[in-house]
Amino acid sequence: MKKAALELSANIIVVIIISVIIVGLGIMFVFNIVKQASNLEQQVMDQTREEMEQALASGDVKVLVPNNLKQTEKGSAIFGIGIFNEIPNAAQSDFTLAVSDPMYYETPSAEGVQKSAQIAYDENAVSIKKNEYALKLVIIKLPENAASGNYVFTVTVNNNGNVYDVKQFIAKV
Repeated sequence: MKKAALELSANIIVVIIISVIIVGLGIMFVFNIVKQASNLEQQVMDQTREEMEQALASGDVKVLVPNNLKQTEKGSAIFGIGIFNEIPNAAQSDFTLAVSDPMYYETPSAEGVQKSAQIAYDENAVSIKKNEYALKLVIIKLPENAASGNYVFTVTVNNNGNVYDVKQFIAKV
């Protein structure tokens, strides 16, 4: 009887050790996936920043929204706004953003309807030296009950109270 009990407890110890190893490998696998996703997200952000920097540094555009269409599941989306200072006769200029509530379009050919959304961005002026650029972020959050369709936001970039440029971006639900 003692020999059978000893064999049974040895088997249980082996099963426990194997179970701990499998759980450990599973946890390691999950952490690796999360780490890779985080690295991929950082690479995409870096690539977007580089694209914005190249386009703005070329001087071909005054204001740039590189990814102006984002698919969102009734949640939030972040849009980058690049501003290039090409104002003559000024060593440095101040720029501010103004973002309007979105126009909602059920389909691209439908008539737009004004909707509301939570919009967060730095409303303080950013000073930009001549022939240099700055990047600003706009975070939008659509209501949980937002209808499917396109929400078009208009961003107005102002320079000392005057409209410098106007761009649009779209959150698609």
